[in-house]
Amino acid sequence: MAKNSKKTSVLKTILDGINRQLHHSNDKLTQVEKAVLCTTLETILFDTKNYNGYNNTYWLETGFNLWLEDGKPDFPKKTEYIGKEYDRVYY
Repeated sequence: MAKNSKKTSVLKTILDGINRQLHHSNDKLTQVEKAVLCTTLETILFDTKNYNGYNNTYWLETGFNLWLEDGKPDFPKKTEYIGKEYDRVYY
């Protein structure tokens, strides 16, 4: 993101707000509702050339360590460690 601009500040606020919704409302939002948030945020990030990817929150918090403990199984078994599709955090 560009440094010290009003647009950057607004974009950061949007990014942080949607990340909070995707992460902290796991039992309040459905995966369909989260998909809408993800699509909206991705559109904004791509259109402003600020898309830097995402990661699944379960993978970051738990799944990765379980995957290592189980000997790093490959796909399709690895998908069990990733978590729900739209439980994400964007960068």
